[in-house]
Amino acid sequence: MTLTAYPGLLSSLGAPYLNTTPLITTGRLFFVDSVTGLSGNTGDDAHRPMATVMQAYAKCRASKGDMVIVMPGHTESVTGAAGWLLNKAGVTIMAMGQEPAPVVTLSTAVAASINVTAASNVLSGITIDATGVDAITAAVNVQAANFRYLNNRMISATATGQATLGILTTAAADRLLIANSRFEGTADAGTASIIRIVGGDQITIRDSYISGAYTTSLGVENVTTACTNFFFLNNMVANLTASSTVCLTMVSTSTGGFANNRFSILSGTAPVVFAAGTNWGGNYYKAAAGVAAATLL
Repeated sequence: MTLTAYPGLLSSLGAPYLNTTPLITTGRLFFVDSVTGLSGNTGDDAHRPMATVMQAYAKCRASKGDMVIVMPGHTESVTGAAGWLLNKAGVTIMAMGQEPAPVVTLSTAVAASINVTAASNVLSGITIDATGVDAITAAVNVQAANFRYLNNRMISATATGQATLGILTTAAADRLLIANSRFEGTADAGTASIIRIVGGDQITIRDSYISGAYTTSLGVENVTTACTNFFFLNNMVANLTASSTVCLTMVSTSTGGFANNRFSILSGTAPVVFAAGTNWGGNYYKAAAGVAAATLL
């Protein structure tokens, strides 16, 4: 029994019937599997998957609820700028849910990237390895509104490769949601900040784990253009760089607030720089290695 291109239906002996899984959509489903997939396949069920995500994405229609379903164990490489280009509104790229999670590796060129240029795309359940070549400029570039980055894992640094930036936005990235995701980097230097936000309204980062050796005064940062209604909620952030002082830094006129976060720095007493933001409480920081209790911020 496999999922079919009929929304919410399973097939058994060729006859579709109702499926009560969360994969109920008004759109069409296209399947991707690097093990069994072929570029010439229709991609319309798990028996005929396509070989790459972009092959399936090309079949999706804008604003129809179409979905690319990425099978467990799928792997592929992105080797150039906008190697994954999400340029159709309202398309979801989603891992099947079982382990091992699909892995996309950015490699070959420092410009290798996933670019979001159309509104209301969703990326969910994918592992993004941004260490396939040293000094990836920015792994994910968000240049459109209503992008949802959910339940993903990003590897930003190893001993041999460190991405300069993990996620980079433009001022067009209104209502960006980053949630339930992991950003993992070793203590090797090279990553300036894991999320760099340039303007935008109602951007939310919540329920995520962020750890890496970032610039001492960075981590998650807002630069150049102030944000309005920026929310940073229920996250764990560790800046592993020696003498690090900051985990979250915002433009002085950015508005919004933060609550219930846990910050780890190695020096100082101010892990958050957010002059016009509101501390809604529940935030703690640890300013040294060891097991001593954290301090309420």
